[in-house]
Amino acid sequence: MHATARLSDYAKVTIDGIQADGIALTPVEIVTINALAWQVESPEGRRQLARGIPIEIGRATLWPQTLAAAEWYDRVGHTMRPSWLATIALGYSMAHGYSEGSELDATGLRAWAAVAVWYARLRCRPAAFILAVAEILEQEAEFELPPDPDATKLQIGEFSAALAAATGISPEFWERRCSQGYAFASLHAIAKQDHADDTPLETDPKLRAERALGWYEEKIRRHHETT
Repeated sequence: MHATARLSDYAKVTIDGIQADGIALTPVEIVTINALAWQVESPEGRRQLARGIPIEIGRATLWPQTLAAAEWYDRVGHTMRPSWLATIALGYSMAHGYSEGSELDATGLRAWAAVAVWYARLRCRPAAFILAVAEILEQEAEFELPPDPDATKLQIGEFSAALAAATGISPEFWERRCSQGYAFASLHAIAKQDHADDTPLETDPKLRAERALGWYEEKIRRHHETT
């Protein structure tokens, strides 16, 4: 069966939330919500989210390691001495995992020099660099852990305000859409990715799908308030 022929998990959460408020959805509304939810959960959206959340440090952007970056670090960066240079090489691999250049082809003295020059150009404090690398490592570790609902709630207010500023839609609207863990994580990653890639947040296709689904839910609620 094609994936879109069944009820999306995201649609189910949305439908359950609406019905919990005493609103009886029509078959057309349920089908429309499901279609919009599948746009949010599209393969492209999942691929984008899989990149992880970037961390900016100095003049670089660190990402969770790609397979190529991890392979280079295990083979080259991890063996660098002194040990502090191996830590810098870890950050170097995180910064160049998506590069189409030859940064991860370097070995031996050439790799040593490339890492040292890259770090010198960052213009950041060592403590800030270590913290950024640690945040990426922690993010990667969290992929295998259940989400912390308390941590999510603490960030919703700040994030909804940022989304409101970027899209012109009220923070209350985004808080309602982002109260679901998956939606918040997706939107948070998209915002960070678009900022790192220097692309407008409001034009992101996955975010547009989120907005479309959220707006349709809003219209359903408004309609039932007046009937």
